[in-house]
Amino acid sequence: MFLDNRDPDSGANRRQQQFFCNRDFVRFVGLELTAEIDRTYPTRKDRDARTILGLSFGGLNSACFGLLAYDDFRGIAMQSPSTDPVSNLLEAYEQAPKQDLKFFLSVGRLEGLAEPVRQLKAILKEKGYDLFYKEVPYGHEEP
Repeated sequence: MFLDNRDPDSGANRRQQQFFCNRDFVRFVGLELTAEIDRTYPTRKDRDARTILGLSFGGLNSACFGLLAYDDFRGIAMQSPSTDPVSNLLEAYEQAPKQDLKFFLSVGRLEGLAEPVRQLKAILKEKGYDLFYKEVPYGHEEP
């Protein structure tokens, strides 16, 4: 299920309020949204079957879920996650205790995000996380 971060009345983009490690948003997704999905669809109702995926700011959001919602999601998938808006994201991963998480992390070699994403990859590897990492020969747009 994909979440539309626009205000339904005005159409205003709310991603900056939602995607920057907002604990209320994390709690909403982890408690309310997953419960609704479980009621509506035939799902496995445990964290081992759940993955959260995001691209760019959504990838940053997924990274935040790895820090704040590891009890709700085992899979954390990030495609070209932006790291700038949360200045201490890499440090938070370095300092946080290792959790039982699996990571997918990808980035385009031709984009400005490549180096911070490589740093995140190094941190995750150093901590011993289950990690699949991929770099592609593109920038921060569709090929």
